[in-house]
Amino acid sequence: MKKLTGLLFSMELTGMLILLFTISIGFATFVENDFGTLAAKARIYNATWFELMLLLLAVNMTGSIVKYKMYLKAKWPVLVFHVSFLVILLGAAVTRYIGYEGVMSIREGKSSSQIMSSDTYLRIWASDGDARDYAAKKVFALPSEVKGIKRKLSVNGHDVVVEIADYFVNAEEQYVEAPGGGEVLWLVFAEGEGGRRDIFLNRGETAHVGKYNFSFDNDLTGDGINISKVDDGLVFKATDTLVHMDMMTSESVTVPANTTYPFKAMNLGSANLVLKAYYESAVKQLVNGLTEGMRGKDALLARISVDGQTHTLNIFGGPFRSENAEIVINGVTVTINYGAKAIQLPFSITLEDFILDRYPGSNSPASYASEVTVVDEERSLVMPFRIYMNNVLNYRGFRFFQSSYDKDERGTILSVNHDAAGTTITYLGYLMMTIGMIVALFYRKGRFITLVRKAAEVRNARKKLSVLLLFAGLSAVLASPATGQVMNPDDLPVIDKSHAGAFGKLQVLGNDGRLEPVSTLASEVLRKIARKNTFEGMTPEQVFLGIMCYPELWNEVPIIKISHPQLKDYLGVEGKYAAFSQIVDLSTGNYRIRDFVENAYAKKPSEQSKFDKDVMQVDERVNIYYMVYSGTFLKMFPVQGDPDNAWINDIHSMDMLDARDSIPVRGVISAYESSIVGAMNTGDWSTPDAMLKAIDRYQA
Repeated sequence: MKKLTGLLFSMELTGMLILLFTISIGFATFVENDFGTLAAKARIYNATWFELMLLLLAVNMTGSIVKYKMYLKAKWPVLVFHVSFLVILLGAAVTRYIGYEGVMSIREGKSSSQIMSSDTYLRIWASDGDARDYAAKKVFALPSEVKGIKRKLSVNGHDVVVEIADYFVNAEEQYVEAPGGGEVLWLVFAEGEGGRRDIFLNRGETAHVGKYNFSFDNDLTGDGINISKVDDGLVFKATDTLVHMDMMTSESVTVPANTTYPFKAMNLGSANLVLKAYYESAVKQLVNGLTEGMRGKDALLARISVDGQTHTLNIFGGPFRSENAEIVINGVTVTINYGAKAIQLPFSITLEDFILDRYPGSNSPASYASEVTVVDEERSLVMPFRIYMNNVLNYRGFRFFQSSYDKDERGTILSVNHDAAGTTITYLGYLMMTIGMIVALFYRKGRFITLVRKAAEVRNARKKLSVLLLFAGLSAVLASPATGQVMNPDDLPVIDKSHAGAFGKLQVLGNDGRLEPVSTLASEVLRKIARKNTFEGMTPEQVFLGIMCYPELWNEVPIIKISHPQLKDYLGVEGKYAAFSQIVDLSTGNYRIRDFVENAYAKKPSEQSKFDKDVMQVDERVNIYYMVYSGTFLKMFPVQGDPDNAWINDIHSMDMLDARDSIPVRGVISAYESSIVGAMNTGDWSTPDAMLKAIDRYQA
């Protein structure tokens, strides 16, 4: 027993566990990058072995506190550090087992008081009307985690076995030819902006599409077209006189009402109808859909046996959604649900308005917000609130984040987190760890102060040797040739640094609505675009002016930071930076990553891959770059007498100012840019300097 406790509370085990923890989370990062967050959770973070490792680490640290008597006053800083780690582990455990997350979808003018959980469940009910059995399992929405699950139930002596035989991502149902099926027509209907629509008709079925009814061997009670199978092929009969164009011959044909006529691809005036396929025997089959873009419904193929009689059943569902599927076998009704659970909240939220702002030029989403009202009848509370990025609604332990929005921009999707206890405990642990580290640095009997004292004792003894090494190192530096890169000034004109500095002192209205120097704006822009404080030896102000005055050259300069290798390959980028012209085809105006951007913004944050996130960051950098050389950023001109103290750029001067007041503002930036180009050619900066002074006087 003594050997066991000695091993359990040893520093060797502590080091081994911390090393294993580090390797595990490093491996999890690669798994998440290649296979997604759910795979990392299933394989590492939520795995039993990972939880047991953390539990063993907590036991080890607790025992070490006692074994090494860290409760003594001389070891208090070490005690605080160890206890803080235990508190963080406790907070993580509370989050893992008590906290939960989900999403709330609300349409404008509507209210919601429930969220759909981020966790997915497989739930099975079996009933014969008198007795009932139930089985459930929490699962990750991954084929490897769900496929193969098997559950046995019993209802009044009936043995029920449910096995998940297959899993389909972004599932679609398609008809395939197979024996034992039925006759099926596959029609393609296209009408104006309504787009293309596939119509599948089993014999005896009718489908209503747009203003038309289409049936397959089924008498219509109203207006429409009935298609039938005869020996010679397919024929149709309309309930009203029909004028259509034969799409093969382009001839118009008039078909009287209730007259049988050969069915061909036809133009119905505002719509086209085409036969894609006719199946004599076909069955529905699940297939995997497209993996790119927003994740849709997943589906399970279940094999269900009741007393040895087996049937299959398709069940749709997946993350943040839930659907039931039902089948009756031998008098036993089996119901299967796959997907999220609905969680009821003690209050409701009404979406008053959804607001989406877009970048000028590319029309990509710049920011979006939800104007909501919290209604809590229990507490007689009605509270309006605006949810947007970094502005979180925190109410009764629930935190609501702006996550995404509906495609028609009339609905919002909010991410919801309920983990007040876990978050508080974890933050307390971080605070204790910070305090412990600070105290350890200055505690008189601490190891750090001891090491400093010993280092001082050694310093004098090594002073002579240090001097010798200094002279030897200096001689080596002086003897080695200098190396470096020199940028050719002919490749990129560099704005005069002193003039750029004066430009940086002007006032501008920032994106947050506060006045700031242009130098602050320029620094933020450069850090955002290139993730640098300077660029090729140029200050942010020089870069800002350079893009404005020489856009045709700067468009070819690799300055926009790109991280993801897949995006680099798509754009043909070598290195870490891309030029504006590599992302935007300047000859056609084609935004090459537009489809990637739209797909990324359509996803919920939890579904966005690293590729999606890099696409969104690059999109933001491209739009910022565009706003620099278009002059949109430079809101440098105050509107005299405006009650809101508005500042505008010269582009909008005609809209915000009357004709007389707009004269000194209109086109001033374009003229300023031209004066800089002239000064670069002549070396005379008097005109640009004078224009800066004029703008400064106007701002005053």
